[in-house]
Amino acid sequence: MAKVDWPTLGSFTLRGSFPNDADRLVTESLPSMFRRMPALEHLDITAALFHYTTTRCCVLSSNLALLNVGLNSLQSLTIAYPDPNDNIFSIPLPRLTRLELRDWPRHYDIVAHEYYSRAWRSPILSATEALSVLRRQVQAPQLTVLELVYFADEADDDLIAFIAHALSKLQHLQLHRYRRSSEEAVDH
Repeated sequence: MAKVDWPTLGSFTLRGSFPNDADRLVTESLPSMFRRMPALEHLDITAALFHYTTTRCCVLSSNLALLNVGLNSLQSLTIAYPDPNDNIFSIPLPRLTRLELRDWPRHYDIVAHEYYSRAWRSPILSATEALSVLRRQVQAPQLTVLELVYFADEADDDLIAFIAHALSKLQHLQLHRYRRSSEEAVDH
């Protein structure tokens, strides 16, 4: 796929699972694929992570990937278990209206069901990591839809305040906020 031009492809979805940390073929191929997809408007990478993996989903892993990556038309970005250091959050996405930083399978399913917890892990973002990503993604001034899955930490209030003040065009906000422990009181 990375060696073929896709001049009119508007939507690209990768679903399933990343088999292991050593299998970087997919993420290493993505930057060259994006350059061949100039009309790409919707990117969805919703892949589960096996319990024995240690990495998160990283779409643009190197600084070299930032050079002419070809995502200028991107309007919608969905990533399950995003790496907060992913360079995709450092490039301007001026047409981005929808951002989903989520989990798949859902974190609550992995926690609640032994079948899921034996097979999958759910390294969701912390509030600190989510805030870092969103601060870098302010380069998406048209954002109207945000889905965010995260663990509360000391940056929880700052994250909510940032969303309220910096993302003024939001029309739809979906938060999945998890406590650090089941004993923790919820004040939101």
